[in-house]
Amino acid sequence: MGLIHDWNGSPGRGAPVMLDDETLRDGLQSPSVRCPSIDEKIRILHLIDRLGIDTANIGLPGAGAQVAADVERLAREIADQRLGVQANCAARTVMADIRPIAEISQRTGVPIECCTFIGSSPLRRYAEGWSLDDLLRLTEEAIAFAVGEGLPVMYVTEDTTRADPDSLRQLYSTAVRAGAKR
Repeated sequence: MGLIHDWNGSPGRGAPVMLDDETLRDGLQSPSVRCPSIDEKIRILHLIDRLGIDTANIGLPGAGAQVAADVERLAREIADQRLGVQANCAARTVMADIRPIAEISQRTGVPIECCTFIGSSPLRRYAEGWSLDDLLRLTEEAIAFAVGEGLPVMYVTEDTTRADPDSLRQLYSTAVRAGAKR
């Protein structure tokens, strides 16, 4: 496999391209951005759907009750209006963040992909007081829990460009063994 992907290649070459919209989660991370009302979030969700975006991150319900309520309302909107966009939610790689996603998915009947993330660089590990063994344990426990709750799981490492390849190999291998599909 080459180091550069030719996005201009003919269709059918390589993996299909899927688009994920982060407007309703990472798009709200700037200090200069105000949090939209739930009605505005629903309007944005409908615009995402009309654009034909494959998936949308509808929040991090582990961040608190208001975020969880908004995520549940957005999931219900997807189900009630039969939107084509698939829901996903961000979660730190801890069960406390994954549990609300599972509960919302179960209550609404909407499959929600659990997008787990964890810091991976030596700087982040130092700042958090984590060892590589801590990261591996958190990865395995959290993903196994999510899979056990019936959630599809994506796994992401943060600050990845500063991490060493062997640590990344161990983290991603652990995530895949625990059930992460992406």
